[in-house]
Amino acid sequence: MIATLLGVVTIVLSFWWKKVPGPAGKIPPALVAVGIGIVVAALPGVDVKTLQVGNLLASVQVPGPEQFARLADGAIITAILTFTVIASAESLFTAAAVDRMHSGPRTRYNTELIAQGAGNTVAGILGALPITAVVARSSANVQAGAKTRLSRTLHGLWLLAFALLLPQVLALIPISVLAGVLVHSGWKLFAPAEFPKMWRQDKGEFAVMTTTMLVIVATALLEGVLFGVAAGIVLAALRMSQTVIRRHDEDDTAKIVMAGNATFLRLPQLIEALEAAAASGKQRIRLDLTGVTHLDHACRNQVEEFTAQQRGLGLRVELLMPGEKKPAGSATAGPAADAPAAAPLPRRPVAATVEEPGEPSPWPSADAEWFYLDTRPLPEEQRPGSPLVG
Repeated sequence: MIATLLGVVTIVLSFWWKKVPGPAGKIPPALVAVGIGIVVAALPGVDVKTLQVGNLLASVQVPGPEQFARLADGAIITAILTFTVIASAESLFTAAAVDRMHSGPRTRYNTELIAQGAGNTVAGILGALPITAVVARSSANVQAGAKTRLSRTLHGLWLLAFALLLPQVLALIPISVLAGVLVHSGWKLFAPAEFPKMWRQDKGEFAVMTTTMLVIVATALLEGVLFGVAAGIVLAALRMSQTVIRRHDEDDTAKIVMAGNATFLRLPQLIEALEAAAASGKQRIRLDLTGVTHLDHACRNQVEEFTAQQRGLGLRVELLMPGEKKPAGSATAGPAADAPAAAPLPRRPVAATVEEPGEPSPWPSADAEWFYLDTRPLPEEQRPGSPLVG
């Protein structure tokens, strides 16, 4: 109970202490909370768990040949790779978070990872646990007014000095007080004011961030980050696969117009539209895919198989694939005079076109039907401006 109260008092002090007037308000609230915790823990009859600091020099265990031989063990290699991923991810996330807390020099991520690798190599030789950057100590540096990278070096030296020279002092600090300090630091990084803003701006990103946070709290950092990455990939895939599919009937023709990115995620919608066109009873089906910016293998196969199947049943199917020319009257292209001389595609003239007398017109009459679709791609300067027609 006392430990819980100490943690709550630490959190309250961390938020409230900055409002204290005078010189006392400049004292770091974490230091005040630690002082109060030490005093309370030292009172007679108070039993709270404090830090346990042993003999640091006696803990050094240089690995021998037996330990190095275990590097051939697959389980050891798996553990090494796991710690590498976790430590690297945590350090990079911490660096990105701390960079947002100050306007000083930005983190050099490659250098950061190289330094961490060197430090972990030394830690392994000394028989110590893997090391990584953590946001609590980094944010403490920023809050204390640190301006250069020397601050983190001094931070480590101070910790080493206390662990070597004053372990008895560290052993007086209640763990619940340190937990309260971490809660305050995490809340500041949590930035709750950003949640309503993100909800208004992008509900998908809000869902990814919220679920990632909950998974991290419920499990651990690595699991939460992996879940967040997977959720982000799914969200990006859904957004990249935005497809517009419109189907309508016109006289004896069932028309389907598609635009956007046609990927396998939209295959059910495409199949539904194709089946509806086939069931419409029209003698002709026109599939206009000229507005599709990306057509993946699954959707392309579906369209081609549908076309072959319907033609085998005796229906006329006009298939306009991405980049192909639409039939006359469905779009307006640029002037033919601006086209390059290399094999321009024929275009029907408008009614105002005046033909030379005595020369037969190469163009089909107004009531002619299109039985053949020219699939040669248009030059860039002749492509229609809007792919959605009909």
